[in-house]
Amino acid sequence: MSIDRHLSHATATQDHAAGTARFYTAYGLVFASALVLPELIEVEPCAADVWINIGNPEEQEAPGGDTTWYRFEEDSAVLHWDAVGTFKVRYGNEIVVEQAENVADDLVAFPLLGPVLAVLLHQRGLLILHASSISIKGRGLCLLGDKGAGKSTTAASLVAAGHMLLTDDIVAIECDADGDFYVLAGFPQIKLAADAGARIGLADARILAQAHPSIDKNRHRLMSGFSDHRVKLEKLFILVRGNEIGVTSLSDKQSLDALIRYSYMSRFGTSAMAGASVAVHLMQCAKIAGALKVNVLTVPDNLGRLGELVDVLERQAA
Repeated sequence: MSIDRHLSHATATQDHAAGTARFYTAYGLVFASALVLPELIEVEPCAADVWINIGNPEEQEAPGGDTTWYRFEEDSAVLHWDAVGTFKVRYGNEIVVEQAENVADDLVAFPLLGPVLAVLLHQRGLLILHASSISIKGRGLCLLGDKGAGKSTTAASLVAAGHMLLTDDIVAIECDADGDFYVLAGFPQIKLAADAGARIGLADARILAQAHPSIDKNRHRLMSGFSDHRVKLEKLFILVRGNEIGVTSLSDKQSLDALIRYSYMSRFGTSAMAGASVAVHLMQCAKIAGALKVNVLTVPDNLGRLGELVDVLERQAA
């Protein structure tokens, strides 16, 4: 996407959203939103980088009659869930939300602050991983893994041990002019299953209301234990289930394969990587794989051993 096109679209979008009353910050950006988003950190009205507008529901053509579908182009994307609505993401600076009938804002926030936000950050040229990230004494650790691997549970255990959450579920990484990689601070929320939440006991957090009975994780809004600035990325770990806690390093090739696999955009299939973004994405993954490599961290199923896991990661960050 050219800078001129980005700026011209940003100006038009800002005019359209001039009446927006709610401003938030996340991932180093200011969001001007027509929706109330208590998950985010609210800020005073100021120049916004991203506008979240409400649009009128339109008749959508579902590919193959699917109830969930995505459509990607070079500078825009449309993501649709029958039960929630349609989200149009454009130029890395606008999200238009078309809510389904009788859908509460709480439920809309699940895809909006998940896959929809991930697509917008990707459009802005960042590398987006499906992961959680923690700052241990200013050193950024990234926790990758499949669903149920324990990414959020491990991150929450580290927060309970006195470390700082950077982001849960969506990790956005930027590279500076010196070739260093940084994890951008997301927003102070961790989603945890009830048993993990009870075991960890995040003292300075409140559980947000359940948006829908089918959602099996509670949203823990942290009142402290969150880093609001970017942190240099030092190490990456893939969490896998096993009997004994241990760390194994991967080769450069294995690290590259892992980063591609756990890239958030890979969840949408090959159509999500349109135009020049394919080359940029692969280059970002290759640079990180060559500079930092990726480790495999074996995680036990036993929640009673979370303290041991914290000890291992603290030693890894030392």
